[in-house]
Amino acid sequence: AVEELKEKYKDAKIVLFDSKISCLGQGMMLIEAATMRNNGATIEEVEKRLEEMRDNINQFCVPESLLYLKNAGRVKASTAFFGNIIGIKPILVSSLEGENVAIEKVKGRKSSLNRIVELASNAIANPKDSVVYVAHSDCEEDANYVVNLIKEKIQPKDVYVNILGPIIGASVGPGTVAIYVEGTKKTI
Repeated sequence: AVEELKEKYKDAKIVLFDSKISCLGQGMMLIEAATMRNNGATIEEVEKRLEEMRDNINQFCVPESLLYLKNAGRVKASTAFFGNIIGIKPILVSSLEGENVAIEKVKGRKSSLNRIVELASNAIANPKDSVVYVAHSDCEEDANYVVNLIKEKIQPKDVYVNILGPIIGASVGPGTVAIYVEGTKKTI
């Protein structure tokens, strides 16, 4: 695609960039790139900033059910079956390589939502100057619960809420809530 674009737009500078994150993590980078462009930054300055952001955008995600992770081949059928019965919720993060990885398991829905807010609170840099992004798949009430906790515990400049995209949504299923913050460097 880059080669085709370079052929069509011979005078344009085109940079190939892998965000190594999905959903609103990519959105955060796009907003930053557009803001920088609008403020007169060069493409090289934008690329450098996005490279800095890439390792510091933290995603904390919790699905309601393990069924969709099972269907996507992410967990074994037995794990999904027993996990759903006893109410186990995996906390998923995006690794430095862009893979979604379960870092811990929490029992119960409210506990898992509280935990992703706690993790986001620990990871965020400069909360008073930051925007926190929340994505959900068909669970507006749970997303609102998370937003209220974020406003109370993190007290960011703003919180932006959106729906999970169809590709991610199909893998994690309805009832998924994810938080995206810029802050500490990812270690996984």
